[in-house]
Amino acid sequence: MATIGPKERVEMAKDAILRLFQEGIVDVAYDREIRYRLEDKFPHDVIAGAIKELTGSGSLKQTNVPGRRGPSGEHPNKFYRLRRLSSRR
Repeated sequence: MATIGPKERVEMAKDAILRLFQEGIVDVAYDREIRYRLEDKFPHDVIAGAIKELTGSGSLKQTNVPGRRGPSGEHPNKFYRLRRLSSRR
């Protein structure tokens, strides 16, 4: 059986993240929520890499809504949504 490399895992995670939004499971989600929803399939660091790549490519957009600080109090939660393709409201 072939081993799945890190790049392939990130690509698979990107697809899983996009499905969460495209299938209407979430409209807006914060970073930790995405990680928790997919943690049975991917480690948190793979999800973090996928989120970074999706925001870098413009597929996922970070909202300007300020989140509250996370459990450790160090970093505020970041909220994401799909990039809007039309100018609908």
